[in-house]
Amino acid sequence: MRTLMMAAAAAALLAPIAFADSVSMPDKMELSGKKIEILEIRDDSVLVRVAYGDIVIPKSRVTAMKVDFTERLTALKEQGADTPRALFALGRVCSQLEMPKEAATAFREAFGRKDVAEDLLLPLACELERCDD
Repeated sequence: MRTLMMAAAAAALLAPIAFADSVSMPDKMELSGKKIEILEIRDDSVLVRVAYGDIVIPKSRVTAMKVDFTERLTALKEQGADTPRALFALGRVCSQLEMPKEAATAFREAFGRKDVAEDLLLPLACELERCDD
C-alpha cells in the first residue's frame, strides 16, 4: 500500500510537466515527447529544456521545430507559472516559428497582467504592435 501511495505521489508531481514540443535534426534524430520545451530560438542556436536539464542545439543541426501552444499555455497556468515573462518568452518562440495567432495570444495575456516588469513593457509593446494590436 505504501509503495502504491508513493507511486501515486510521484505521478502527481510529474503530471504538471507536460509539454509536447519537438525539435527535428538530420539523420531522423528528434527530440519530442511530453518533457520537451523550446525555451528560446537564438541567431545561431536553440535552447531546449528536456527532462534532465537545458541543452543548446546549434541551429545548423535543426531541420524543423514545433510548439504545442495549447499544451504549453495550459501547463503554465496549471503550474501557476504563467508570469508575464514566461508568456512573453512563449510568444517570442511562437512568433519565430511563424505562429502569429498563438504569439499574439501569449503577448496579450502577458500584457493583461498587473505585474508586468518595467523592463518588459517596451519589448512587449513592440511585439503587440507587430501583431497589429
